Amino acid sequence: MKFNQGLKTSCHQPVRRSLALLTIFLGCNAVSARAGLLLDFTGGFDTTFGGNATVGWEFTVSSPMLLSGLGYFDFGANGLANAHDVGIWNSANPSLLLASTTVTSGSTPVSSISGAGQWLFNSITSITLSPGTYVLGATIVANDTDRQFIAATAATISGATFVQGRDISSTSLLYPSPAATQNDGIFGPNAEVSPVPEPCSATLIALGFGALWWRKK
Repeated sequence: MKFNQGLKTSCHQPVRRSLALLTIFLGCNAVSARAGLLLDFTGGFDTTFGGNATVGWEFTVSSPMLLSGLGYFDFGANGLANAHDVGIWNSANPSLLLASTTVTSGSTPVSSISGAGQWLFNSITSITLSPGTYVLGATIVANDTDRQFIAATAATISGATFVQGRDISSTSLLYPSPAATQNDGIFGPNAEVSPVPEPCSATLIALGFGALWWRKK
């Protein structure tokens, strides 16, 4: 009887170890799949500009983040009257556009905590944002009915900090300058990001060798 019990235990332990390794592996990969809004806001008031412009805001990143989408605020959640080019720059190299996309009414809706509308997003080829300062900008036309929000209360995802609003007169997507009057932000453009996960390969290798050693024992 004791022999049978020992045999039963030895058969189950490798299965349990395999399940534990699989759980860790899936958990590691699940982290990279969770993307959220870089910023959302409440309050403020809607406005527009008298001329064509690129408007947006500046932010800092304190830990690496994976940028996977760019979007624009859909005032009234009833679609956009115009297409908006949205882009992101690293302030250390403002001549280099890191990523861009054109947001339209056909883009994917994403809920906002603001009761004034929703976000519309396009997925992009993911890029890693290293710690530093970045600028988001979006094109608008003169007296755009796709209105932007200013004087709002903004909240960013953990690891990112809102800095100030930005704008510049332009007929195409252009790196915007610090806003003279809208230092509380011009929303506008937005991004979807997720924390860059810690590498799990070393942990899995260590556990794998541990499992083999235990099995030999």
